[in-house]
Amino acid sequence: MITGYEEGTTIDAGTLLKLTCTATSGNPLATLSWYKNDRKVQGSTRTRDHAVSSELTILVNASDNNARIRCEAANSATEIPLLKMLVLKVNFPPEKVKISREPQNLHAGQEGRIICESSSSNPAAEMSWWKDGIPVQGTKNGTKPGLHGGFLSFVELTLDVTEKMNEEVYTCQARNNQMDRSIHDATTLDVLCEYYTGESRVYQRRKSAGHRHRSAATREKEISE
Repeated sequence: MITGYEEGTTIDAGTLLKLTCTATSGNPLATLSWYKNDRKVQGSTRTRDHAVSSELTILVNASDNNARIRCEAANSATEIPLLKMLVLKVNFPPEKVKISREPQNLHAGQEGRIICESSSSNPAAEMSWWKDGIPVQGTKNGTKPGLHGGFLSFVELTLDVTEKMNEEVYTCQARNNQMDRSIHDATTLDVLCEYYTGESRVYQRRKSAGHRHRSAATREKEISE
């Protein structure tokens, strides 16, 4: 049997997981072997009375979600090893967010979109746009499958761009509510304004602010501070 993890429960990435596999009786005592996704891994074995046990320590990370952990017991009297297997379920937060714009150059008097996508998270990250410490309403949100059995999430905000919006700062937040962990990044709008020179019409930047990155893992409360 394997102890140290109750199958069907979920553990957080960063947890130090200690699993123990125990085989009783048998003559001679069984040799215990650990496998992770069918690859042999090293455990520490000890014997006591008529039982043998082996401990496997795992520093859990995102790639361990849905990992198959197997313990096999065999001795010279067994043709086929006895085995016990379990599947790990792991919560992990998004590591980063990526902001893009459509179109890349925002023009006053036209419609534009700012889009933010998170890296994989389990469960799916809750995505939101913030401005001046206040969540922005009217966003479009969605998810799709991501790495390690997690989910990629996105949030999209459509803007009716005006000249006054130049240098406004919008912050994207991706939050894993199960773990109380979030990450954010910010973009500063750089609006092209329309000017007339004789019979010509040109677009110019009032001031080039560019795209500023301010990304950090944070608690949700930090975004409003």
